[in-house]
Amino acid sequence: MVFRRRRPTEVGPDPVENNAESSVDPAPPSELSQDAGEQRSGNPGNTRVSDPDPPDPPAPPATDPDPSGDAAVADDPPATQEAVYPKAEAELAAAARVAEHERVANSLVPASLSAVAALAWRLLVVGVTVYLLVRMLRMVWVPFLALAAALFLAALLQGYAEMLRERLHFPRALAAISSVLTLLIVLAALGYFVENQTAGSLNRLTDDLKRAGNDFIRWLHTGPLNLSNKQIDRYQTQLVNTLEKQQGRLTSIGVAGLSSTAELITGGLIALFTCFFLLYDGPRMWAWLRGLFPQRARSSVDAAGHAAWTSLTGYVRGTVIVAAIDAVCIGIGLVALRVPLAVPLAVIVFIGAFVPLVGAVTTGIIAVLIALVTRGFVVAVIVLAIILAVQQIEGHLLQPFVLGRSVRLHPVAIIFAVTVGATLAGIGGAILAVPIVAVLNSSISALYRARRERQGSAP
Repeated sequence: MVFRRRRPTEVGPDPVENNAESSVDPAPPSELSQDAGEQRSGNPGNTRVSDPDPPDPPAPPATDPDPSGDAAVADDPPATQEAVYPKAEAELAAAARVAEHERVANSLVPASLSAVAALAWRLLVVGVTVYLLVRMLRMVWVPFLALAAALFLAALLQGYAEMLRERLHFPRALAAISSVLTLLIVLAALGYFVENQTAGSLNRLTDDLKRAGNDFIRWLHTGPLNLSNKQIDRYQTQLVNTLEKQQGRLTSIGVAGLSSTAELITGGLIALFTCFFLLYDGPRMWAWLRGLFPQRARSSVDAAGHAAWTSLTGYVRGTVIVAAIDAVCIGIGLVALRVPLAVPLAVIVFIGAFVPLVGAVTTGIIAVLIALVTRGFVVAVIVLAIILAVQQIEGHLLQPFVLGRSVRLHPVAIIFAVTVGATLAGIGGAILAVPIVAVLNSSISALYRARRERQGSAP
């Protein structure tokens, strides 16, 4: 039996195979061409074989979509990208312009000069603020001095009022009024004692001044100047004419003195009244003042306030102790040398010692002059030596141990504060300058400590 090869016929594709082929990826073009060649080579004779369908063009390789969308943006033309981010490109251009300006400015201005200029305008703003604050305070100078005096007295009497409340069980109001009355009694007794001492020595002091004037005129005759009576009379006439020309100014000074006396009395009454309420209702007044600040800042304000009050209390008590020691030491020296007005001079030294470092020496010059007029040159030199010795003891022994913890200021800072205070507000400014600076120093330090504690406790 002979089997003959069956002639191929054109048969349509099987639907099942078409579906199977459509579900799979198309074959590469090289394989398709190879299959077509095999079919052509297998055709016998002149049998016509239909060409297979042309293969579909190869599909582009499948790629995973970019989740960030960068590929889509990258495929866009440049004009489309600029339209998508116009605001960002404008900000970049502005930043580039600012950087270019800074580069040009830095190339023209040295870094040191830029730092100095930045510090200069900040100091200028601070100086203008302080100047305006001082001008405002001078407009209300009497109430400000009264409030400062009340704070000083309350800081001085606080321990006494607490002792009356705790040991003697005084009510708060009775303890406050008893403290103020005790202060007034002490001041009145001291003033009475000084007035008696002064009245008993004024006649002797007047005679000593006349004698000292005659000795001075005699020295002008016989001393190195060798002036004649005519020259001395001419100088006396010039002095009288100068005083007559300044009569209007002296009258205005007298009127100002009367007004200053009235202001002193008014300020004293305000200070006593305020001191009583500070001793009686101080905690509630501080709670009300602290409540004016935001809630988150009250703890820092409370810490700064307690530090300021502690510093002020220590300063006032320490200054009273130092002033008392200065006055007692200098007063004993004046009494031992039999200088007139020894007790009043000691009281003046006590008041002057409230100005640290320079107050006792400045008021001690009055004692030196009186000793020179009444007791002679040698006694005056001895009084000067006593005052300088007391000042050295105060500066190197008393202030570091008594005031060191309360003030914590360098001597240069103290001298600068006293000078500025005296220039701006006279004697009152000189007395208030150092405690104000000490209180500010303590308050600012407490604020910095509270800030560091909050930053350290923050998670």
